[in-house]
Amino acid sequence: MLSDLSIILTQAGRPQKASEWLDTAVARDPALGWFSNLGRGLVFLALGQFERAVEPLRQTDFLDAPLLLAIAHVRLGQLADG
Repeated sequence: MLSDLSIILTQAGRPQKASEWLDTAVARDPALGWFSNLGRGLVFLALGQFERAVEPLRQTDFLDAPLLLAIAHVRLGQLADG
C-alpha cells in the first residue's frame, strides 16, 4: 500500500514525498523490491534525474518498466541503449 501511495504522490507532483514513503515501504518489506523499484524509477524520472532512474527500472519486472526505461535513455540521449 505504501508503494502504491508513492506512485500516486509522484503522479500528483510530489515526488520528494513519494520517495520518503518508498523508503518506509522498503524498510517494512524489502521483498517488495520489484514494485518499489518501479516507484523509485518513477520518482527519479519525475525529478529529472534520468541517470538515477535507469538502475531501479532495470531491477523490476513491472510491465511498464521497459517503456519507462526507454524514456530515461531517450532523455539521456542514449537512443541505442533503451
